[in-house]
Amino acid sequence: MTLTLENVSRSFQTVTAIKQINLTIKKGEVICLLGKSGCGKSTLLRTLSGLDQEYSGKIYFEGTPLTGVREEIGFIFQEPRLLPWLNVIDNIQFGLKQNDEQTSQRVHRFIQYVGLKGKEYIYPKALSGGMSQRAAIARALVCDPEVLLLDEPFSALDHFTKLELQDLLLKIQAKYKTTMVMVTHDIDEALYLADRIVVLSSQPGTIQQIVEVTQPRPRTRTSDGLKGLKEKILKTLHVE
Repeated sequence: MTLTLENVSRSFQTVTAIKQINLTIKKGEVICLLGKSGCGKSTLLRTLSGLDQEYSGKIYFEGTPLTGVREEIGFIFQEPRLLPWLNVIDNIQFGLKQNDEQTSQRVHRFIQYVGLKGKEYIYPKALSGGMSQRAAIARALVCDPEVLLLDEPFSALDHFTKLELQDLLLKIQAKYKTTMVMVTHDIDEALYLADRIVVLSSQPGTIQQIVEVTQPRPRTRTSDGLKGLKEKILKTLHVE
């Protein structure tokens, strides 16, 4: 699976959010989109999801033009967006086409995998932010997407929960080889998770730099190699 963007631009009335984006995302890659607020990261993610079709340029999914939402592409939002009238298990299996024993087993397997075993029949109002986001991750994965798009999924969580869910994401990626494209403001998060970091300039968002993170996993968050890349990114973003 590859996702290819060719000269992708998106404008809103008189404002150009992203401009002339050219990027190929390879199967099994973890890509982080990084930049200052307003640089078009989330706009770019929405074009990749098929939710936003009002862009110019071309996006190809495995060589075929992306013309709308595809079931092979999952999306995890900044907030979990769980349905409040459904419990955890019903939220996770919501939208699945089949409701048989095999599907039920798959749902329970992902509940256990994301650490929600024993919480199956709890409703969203009784869940912590971290538990809610775990349920959202399971809901996206149970559909077996080839590509998972994540729009700052951990930004509202406390620091320790955020670190736990970063590790969960890497565990999932290692097991299922899911291609992931993630929006983040957090340089340390990008360096810990990504194979490549796409640094976007401020409005209009253009690709300013692509940083390859070659350090093998599991990574040490405080390694000298990552510190050097962080300094490089900060310099690109003109941050002292």
